[in-house]
Amino acid sequence: MAKRYTRKQLRKPDEFVSFWHKAYEAAAPYGRAIGLGLLGCLAVLAAAWAFDHWSTGKREAATDKFAQATRIAEAELITDENPAKPDVDKVPRFKSDKDRLEATLAELDKIEKENPSSDVATRAFLYRGGALYELGRFADAQAAYQKYLDKAGGDDALAFLAREGIGMCAEAQGKLDDALAAYKQLEPKSGDFFRDRSLWDEGRVLMKKGDLKGAEAAYKDLLAKSPQTPLRDEVATRLGQMGVAVPPAPPPVLPLGG
Repeated sequence: MAKRYTRKQLRKPDEFVSFWHKAYEAAAPYGRAIGLGLLGCLAVLAAAWAFDHWSTGKREAATDKFAQATRIAEAELITDENPAKPDVDKVPRFKSDKDRLEATLAELDKIEKENPSSDVATRAFLYRGGALYELGRFADAQAAYQKYLDKAGGDDALAFLAREGIGMCAEAQGKLDDALAAYKQLEPKSGDFFRDRSLWDEGRVLMKKGDLKGAEAAYKDLLAKSPQTPLRDEVATRLGQMGVAVPPAPPPVLPLGG
């Protein structure tokens, strides 16, 4: 029998998974095949819209600035074991995540100031939101995600990341009703990669609100609609905490001729 948790225990806030990890999970179908890192996955996706300008001879200064911002964000921190090497390091390095993220934002500021109408500037708002979130500047991060949506449009291929980011910012500020409303907007009407993520987000917030029946329904809906979801183990753990039995995973669907 799974351990039963009290409502008080279940309502303790989860430790947030890194935004970049979440972004990677959501973007994995686009990037996993070429081995992108957590930060690099989102960076390459956002830069993809700028690549067309570069490859057709229309390279913009904004593209270079965005590339520099992502290099700074991904640069290793300076430590005693890994000191700065001025003659070797091609991008600035910093001693703390805070300094590194603020330098990333400074580079993104240049894009908004000097190339505000470029496609790269629009995509950069998505990256900016992640950096601001990591800094704990949740209201600013939410504004960046919203600006991305306003500029890119709700049908943009990466709009899901911005909408989820808005929900995460509300959740981080304890605005659980706002977070739940944001996550509910994510759930598509027809099956696709993001349905399980939206229901996972909803279930997590419902647990924090103490609505265990609502959370159970969301998690069961997730398993019913996405039986092969990579989130299955996490869902099973949550349901187990509530003393709810989880049906065994169905066998994987083999390709024809397999």
